[in-house]
Amino acid sequence: MTKRIIMYGLLFVLAISLGVLNISCTNDANAEVSNEFNKSSADSGKPFQQINQRLDTIVVKLDQIISKLNEPEPEYDVGVPKTGQTTTYATGDDGNLQMGAAWPNPRFTDNGDGTVTDNLTGLMWVQNAQKGGGVTWYNAIIACDGYVLAGYDDWRLPNVRELHSLTDYETLSLPEGHPFLRYNGYYWTSTSDPIYAFAVGNDGWVRGFDKPYDFIFYWPVRGGN
Repeated sequence: MTKRIIMYGLLFVLAISLGVLNISCTNDANAEVSNEFNKSSADSGKPFQQINQRLDTIVVKLDQIISKLNEPEPEYDVGVPKTGQTTTYATGDDGNLQMGAAWPNPRFTDNGDGTVTDNLTGLMWVQNAQKGGGVTWYNAIIACDGYVLAGYDDWRLPNVRELHSLTDYETLSLPEGHPFLRYNGYYWTSTSDPIYAFAVGNDGWVRGFDKPYDFIFYWPVRGGN
């Protein structure tokens, strides 16, 4: 119903703007609205063909409006995921409400080639979380960009949201049963400001490290939009 009202309203505005619909209001208490096709144009001797052209224009515009109104609403596969916390400390806290999109079961798939796919985000991670030693932020970006594993050469340094999505807030670690190896310490992310870059720890904490001077781990990822 709302779309129909919008459609007729737009058609009404189009008709006025094209000069096809002439509306006049009197100064009497009761306003008179006359829907006369191009009355003023007829009085001035304009050809009737011009009216048809304007009507054709309205039809085209109306078809475009209807097409837009009939477009389906966008669908989202996954909302904000659950944090994983199940222990509750107060009514209304995260462990009590457990809001968010449910994690798939299994959460991770060991691909058997040194990579692991997160079935929640679709991201593919290097299975050995400490494949690279401690390096600066700039070198971490270079190392990930040149990384090759399992036939893939499009690895990159994850952003802070991607890396943080691996944290289970019930255990403050990776989700139980994960297949990753040597997950320990802080890891660079590609998210930064002019001086510091965000890093995510194995306990889920996020902090900033000095990009050219601090040496921490990097963890390549691939995929994502």
